[in-house]
Amino acid sequence: KGGRHLLYKVMSTDIAKYEVKLQFALKKIKTILENTRSPQLATEVAHSYLDKYSLVEFICNSALAAVFESWQFIGFNQDILKQVREWSENRSVTIRFCHEHRCKFIEKKERKVEAPTQTITKIRGIFSATEKVVTTVTDYFWAFESDYSLIIFPGNESDKALTLLSRSGNHQICITNSDKEPHPEVMVGNNIDLNI
Repeated sequence: KGGRHLLYKVMSTDIAKYEVKLQFALKKIKTILENTRSPQLATEVAHSYLDKYSLVEFICNSALAAVFESWQFIGFNQDILKQVREWSENRSVTIRFCHEHRCKFIEKKERKVEAPTQTITKIRGIFSATEKVVTTVTDYFWAFESDYSLIIFPGNESDKALTLLSRSGNHQICITNSDKEPHPEVMVGNNIDLNI
């Protein structure tokens, strides 16, 4: 009995949070829509029993349209969707995120850096001596490269993978007075798989 009461209390809190968020969203939508349109909650509008099914169908179709739109953004096109449908008839389909970093030493350079302060020593009469501190600084240069890709393949057959999206980038890293490599020479990240 106590468990049901706690569950009811948690659900009531979640519903209250949802309703607050929904009211905020409705206010925000009114700033976007034309004055002739006034969105309302389904519970506040007279409707028939079948209208509930139409509403659910509309919301599900909207959600699916959003998913397909986001898939196009990451590289899905008609040909890939066709291939995925064929694969899914017999096997599961896996989307995999792969990434790799490489860091290679390029060169070291030494340079002289003068201290911002100087010392002036006067010696009797008109003679004076200026003393500056000059430090030798060693810069170590590294080439850093990063590659990542998003691939899709049937089951565990990654050799049949199609590339959805891939990017590469590089950057030169300069470290002063330390020859310690900033990143491992090669780092292959753990693959992140998602079965769809």
